[in-house]
Amino acid sequence: MHLYAARIHRHLLEAHREPASTRVRDLRRAHDAAKQLIDLLKRERDERGFPLFDELVNALEIQLPQYLDTLERIEQEDRTLPPHRPGRPWLRPLLYDLTRHLCARGKSFPEIVTIISPDCHTCGSR
Repeated sequence: MHLYAARIHRHLLEAHREPASTRVRDLRRAHDAAKQLIDLLKRERDERGFPLFDELVNALEIQLPQYLDTLERIEQEDRTLPPHRPGRPWLRPLLYDLTRHLCARGKSFPEIVTIISPDCHTCGSR
């Protein structure tokens, strides 16, 4: 029951999150398509000769590429982490709850580790 609830909870959390690679690709395309507009904004001056859209151009030319690089780095780091690891925020409360129930049924810590993660041979041996 708890693992089913964990799976549903994870599905609901991830259903609202678009993959970073899709967002990065779409933002890069939009940035590339807007280069002519950015150049036009760079040339626009007010009556005293100061750039009108200096902050906007700065955001589009400097901050957006930095943001895209950060998104790509985060996605790359996320790919290197094993899926379903207990450190995930959506899983931690459910694991605690499952552990409490197993303790109440008289299971030892090594038995609980084996039940939760049967493939982990070194988790319970401290």
